[in-house]
Amino acid sequence: MQPELKPGNLRWRVLFTLFAVGLAAYTGIRLPNLWATTLYSVSVTDGFIRRSLVGTVLEPIYQVFGHTYEVAAIVAFVVLIGLVSVVAYQAIRARLASQRLVVLAWLLLPTGGYLFHEVGYLDQVIYLILFLCLWLLGRRKWVIATVLMVATSFTHEMALFTVIPVFILVAFYSLPRRAAVIASSVPMGAVLLLLLVPPTSTAKVSSLASSFTSEGFPFRQDALDLFSRTQAESWSLYSYQDVVFYLVPIAIVVITILAVLRATGFLDDVNLVLPAKLPVFVAVSAVSISPAFLALGGWDGARWGFLLVSNFFIVLFLVLSWRQVEFTRQQLMVLALALLVISRIQFPYFDSAAPRAMQLNEAKSLAKDVVKGTFFTIPSK
Repeated sequence: MQPELKPGNLRWRVLFTLFAVGLAAYTGIRLPNLWATTLYSVSVTDGFIRRSLVGTVLEPIYQVFGHTYEVAAIVAFVVLIGLVSVVAYQAIRARLASQRLVVLAWLLLPTGGYLFHEVGYLDQVIYLILFLCLWLLGRRKWVIATVLMVATSFTHEMALFTVIPVFILVAFYSLPRRAAVIASSVPMGAVLLLLLVPPTSTAKVSSLASSFTSEGFPFRQDALDLFSRTQAESWSLYSYQDVVFYLVPIAIVVITILAVLRATGFLDDVNLVLPAKLPVFVAVSAVSISPAFLALGGWDGARWGFLLVSNFFIVLFLVLSWRQVEFTRQQLMVLALALLVISRIQFPYFDSAAPRAMQLNEAKSLAKDVVKGTFFTIPSK
């Protein structure tokens, strides 16, 4: 059970959390772009398999209201609000002050603003499902959690390098080895099988595009075209080496921080029922940097960097929750230095946007756009 909070302590936690969330929202909030809302509208009934879960679930709503930008945008903000609520709850109610510090730091770093900037992207759906699955694992409902993790694969195959590694790590901490192996193998097998599914035919892509056009739904053709491309064809459109060069320094920073923390005893008493006696340091490092492998799947380097840093913070939070020991003074010094380094990482925004600076002119401009309604104009791309 959570210890009862004194009203004064709770008040300060809430205030700090509201400030961090508010600053993150101010920095990056915008309406979902058409790329995101297009992917929210792709379903199995249209002949699509990959990334089709959200569109399939929303299909009954689209049948009633039609394929409209407004419906997709509302759902995108509901997902974002759900994700922010989970983060804010942990910033307020987490047992250790160190855990709360990790959450607040993530919100105050460029990662917090980027979370609001990428509203509508399927990353947010799969991480929201992940947090539900971790909650279920904590209550030994691992079968339900495993089924839900399979759902992340059909939401976006990036689950292979983002949420599934986190789920596997927690499974091998909280479950007996046999149950952990099963819980890990099923979603991993599902996403690997999904990757073998051939691209959607150009005829089906054209048919859906024609349907969107007839309904007046604003969509991005390039978002639909990705479904008809092989991975080799996608590689011809960008330099994955450039994305790798962007991500490798971030991964090195993360591994270095974990190595220094390990030397201070941060990973002591963390017992994982891993096969082949895989060292805990290797396991947590692999989970932290696993999003770097997304460089082989797409050109959104800044997005992959955001997810890499986010996985690192999730791992920090999890280890603290397992050990139930606060950061030592030495570890806090390491973390402070790490935050300074991470704050220097640039996560360029999509669509020629940029993080809002903490300046009065930018705040007035945002307020003016909201009051005049121009903030709510449907994006052009």
